Amino acid sequence: MSMGVFVVDNSDQIGSSSCRAVLGYQNLLDVELASGSGVTNQDPNYPLRYCLDYSYFTEYSVNTSASPTTAEIIFPLDGVQQVDYFMLISKNAQSSQLGVTVEAFIPEDGVYVQVAGFGSMTDGKPVMAYFGSDFDDGYASATHIKVTLNYTSKPYIMSMMCGKAIVFPRTFSLGFQPGSLSYLDDVKSFSADEGLNVIVGRRLARGKQARGSINYVRMSLIESFWRDYANHVLDTKPVVLMWNDTKPDDVIYGVQNPDRLTKPSYKTSLYAQLDFDIVGWA
Repeated sequence: MSMGVFVVDNSDQIGSSSCRAVLGYQNLLDVELASGSGVTNQDPNYPLRYCLDYSYFTEYSVNTSASPTTAEIIFPLDGVQQVDYFMLISKNAQSSQLGVTVEAFIPEDGVYVQVAGFGSMTDGKPVMAYFGSDFDDGYASATHIKVTLNYTSKPYIMSMMCGKAIVFPRTFSLGFQPGSLSYLDDVKSFSADEGLNVIVGRRLARGKQARGSINYVRMSLIESFWRDYANHVLDTKPVVLMWNDTKPDDVIYGVQNPDRLTKPSYKTSLYAQLDFDIVGWA
């Protein structure tokens, strides 16, 4: 009589050489603390809290008469926090030649450590850095986040986010629609059916859309974040998605459509499929 041997994989992660999707929604950059002594030379008409208020249409900017080329922001976190991603979007990043350096203060070492840096950005295109793989624990344990801005003209920053991301053990399945290629814009008053009498239309910007599914997500991973994430989505607060961590320049920042929020269900005895439909900037 022979007996079969079954090997059960209880891990939620896979090797670091594999492609992964990274979803950020928790933002630890506190509005009240950030608007205090840690901010230098902010423009009173564009205070720092404007890029932390979950709105697409408010922006933070610096007082360039006091800081003509560089400015620094220190965000005190609520004690020691786990952080592994940083996101920023500026509507004039390219035209202001904005460069950004992000550092985390590691109390165990007593020093700031650079965790992210951005340059040569595009106007209105979000940037995101996932730096969990740079730390043995998969995240940095930090008490402060320092953001240094360099620019040649006045920058306007629409949003900044930093926190602990959801790192999936794989990227999206075949058929994924990347936001950077998927315009939702409308063209009004255009007609292509009148021969040579073409009416030139006007374009109404409506953002971009990323849609797709991640298969075989372990239910234990979903259960660890789903309640908090679902409430975040239903409150229509923003998310940022890097659909493949080997393509860090392809990111979407926006809102998950609450009407299309996946209700997780078992596809096998241990795994489920998650669907995403995010509309915003990419």
